[in-house]
Amino acid sequence: MANLEYRHPTLDDIEAIVNLINTSNKDDPLWDFQNVEAYRKSSFEDDDWEAEGHWLVLLDGKPIGYGGAVVLKRHVEHGRNEGWMALWVLEDNRNDGIQQELVGRAVEYLRGRGVTKAKIWDLMGTEWRISALEESGFEEIWHEYIMVKKTQDIPSPEHPEGLEFEDFLLKDSTDQQLTDCMMAINSAFSQDEMFSPRTMESLKKWKDATTDINRINLAKMDGDVIGECVSTIEVDYNKEHNVNTGWIGAFGVLEEHRRKGVGKALLVEGMKWLQDQGMDTLYLGVAVKNPKALDLYKSVGFEMEQEGITYCLEL
Repeated sequence: MANLEYRHPTLDDIEAIVNLINTSNKDDPLWDFQNVEAYRKSSFEDDDWEAEGHWLVLLDGKPIGYGGAVVLKRHVEHGRNEGWMALWVLEDNRNDGIQQELVGRAVEYLRGRGVTKAKIWDLMGTEWRISALEESGFEEIWHEYIMVKKTQDIPSPEHPEGLEFEDFLLKDSTDQQLTDCMMAINSAFSQDEMFSPRTMESLKKWKDATTDINRINLAKMDGDVIGECVSTIEVDYNKEHNVNTGWIGAFGVLEEHRRKGVGKALLVEGMKWLQDQGMDTLYLGVAVKNPKALDLYKSVGFEMEQEGITYCLEL
């Protein structure tokens, strides 16, 4: 009889975990390939992460599933009493009830931590994961489009009078530049119901852990930061899939400066930088309920390719 075991992970398991995550997501064309060093920094070396909130599933000693939940301190500090979950199961084992068991264990862990909501993000199309969530009572609360554009024919809009840019690579950033980035992100996304304010600690963790190339561009008017755009090259993903893709990540403009051409100019600057680095395909995400941003992205040539859903369970 097969021996199925659920246990908390140890640092000795990290290579097996990373391999399992990558294998479980091999059919997802947008999955950011994980590596051991980056995963160690975002898990065992992260103060918010706890092994007690995660489980490695073994079948006759072979890893076949992994999942758990994390409560981020900065979320709780800003009034979002929630935890975030993730789970992966190898394709041949998805009919064995493993994902349902992992969901249940993660939910109970979050209840024990005293949070009031469990959340998880998922790309549409992973029916095995979505089914397990819905069976446990999770409901959709957020819907977004993943959009794509080839880098030819990037427009060149006129910059509004007085607009200046300051750009730098994350790995070379100073504390002052990170502070400016933090203030811009927090101000631009303050009304976004899914956004949790950034802290210097979280930005420094990002700087230390990431293996991607991240270029931050700050838009300034009269010396004041009024917007930002993060352009990202996922080095490991591109190498694993033999592609040249880039992402427009955190992108926003302070509300009082919107609809004046600042956002389009900032977005195009980020796109052109990725093009100059040899990227031929660009991606970004946008909330379905944000039609103005959606119209902006369409105006520079982005088209919808995939959809992402955030699910939530009230605890």
